[in-house]
Amino acid sequence: MLELTINGKTYGFKFGIGFLKEINAQKVAEGEEIGFKNAVFNIATDGNPTYLFDVLNVANKGQSPRVPVKDLEQYIEEHEDLEGLCNTVLDFLRENSCTRKLMEAAEEIIKKLEEK
Repeated sequence: MLELTINGKTYGFKFGIGFLKEINAQKVAEGEEIGFKNAVFNIATDGNPTYLFDVLNVANKGQSPRVPVKDLEQYIEEHEDLEGLCNTVLDFLRENSCTRKLMEAAEEIIKKLEEK
């Protein structure tokens, strides 16, 4: 579990099956749920804070304590090293047992797109 300290409180972020089901359902293309790949692509290539928020918000669901949405938004908006925060989340997704293979596939797609 990834832990982040926000406003002096430590919150857990779990990237398991429930996370994958919910994040994947957020984006559907040609009948396929691609929310995870879409979020990873946007975080990895652009450092897009809205996708970072979505990933962290979904990963914190069901956790106790639950980070308030406004606190998570503020944490991301005011983070001194947003690129570093993106890398922390991406690194965790690379190491997590439920997301490791999906990250490999997403990063392969990113690599192919960058080569074009």
